[in-house]
Amino acid sequence: MEIPADGDHPLTIVGMPGSPYSRKLRAVLRYRRIPHAWVHQFSPEARGLPRPRVELLPQLLLPGPDGGRAAHTDSTPLIRRLEAMQAGRRVIPPDPAIAFLDALLEDYADEWLTKAMFHYRWAFAPDAAQAAAILPRWARTDGPEDEAVRMGRMFSERQIGRLGVVGSNAVTAPVIEASYHRLLALLDARLTESRFVLGGRPGCADFGLYGQLTQLAGFDPTPRAPGGGRTCLRPVPPRQRGRARARCRAGRVHDRRPALGAAAVSVGAQVPRVAARGESGARPDDRRCVDAILAGTGCEALFPA
Repeated sequence: MEIPADGDHPLTIVGMPGSPYSRKLRAVLRYRRIPHAWVHQFSPEARGLPRPRVELLPQLLLPGPDGGRAAHTDSTPLIRRLEAMQAGRRVIPPDPAIAFLDALLEDYADEWLTKAMFHYRWAFAPDAAQAAAILPRWARTDGPEDEAVRMGRMFSERQIGRLGVVGSNAVTAPVIEASYHRLLALLDARLTESRFVLGGRPGCADFGLYGQLTQLAGFDPTPRAPGGGRTCLRPVPPRQRGRARARCRAGRVHDRRPALGAAAVSVGAQVPRVAARGESGARPDDRRCVDAILAGTGCEALFPA
């Protein structure tokens, strides 16, 4: 399956500005110059569109085998699917070892940093009030005021009630906030010397971090901090590999699975000092390279030999 070459039949992405994963996938489409139409969920333009079996965001409408369109969700596999549909300006690094690290950092953003986003948005009264006032109006600005107020109140009560489900409580709050502040400091230092986290091109991790930071550094009032602005200006990278040291510092990982996030993870990388090998495809030394890069970061506990 290929993406239409012109803009006459663009892909449709259904999302919301307050959804970090919607912002992540839309940024990928923009970077890759894939024609697309951005539709707000619950807007008049969304009526009659195919719906996914599970109402998650974003929803990407792709051509189906019967010639119709089907709604697909989950930004990470959708990015991989788009890689197979269109060449050029790819966001998955060609080097397998760097692609693995890029995926690890993307997973950190999607599964751990999102806990900070949810925590700051719903655990602090000013943030919750702003979200309740604005989020319902993104679907339609000309709706009745009493309906917007009712929807905002209902949505905020539901989300605040879910804080414990996502792991935000009086015990974990200091861990979540310290992890977020450490991430900002590391990214601020990194992005003063490199355009992207892993080098000169954006990768999946960049877009994952970008999506979460559009909310943390660009919407919710409490988590905004000096340096967050620079971090939020662009998405995160694939990196071309040479003899480089990329560091993903992790502490106290829970469940030992990156998909579940880490109790205290922050990301940093050093600029490659030599040219990349310019090769792709798995090589025998890929595992050794990854092990050497992760050594001493805490992330090596996730991947026992």
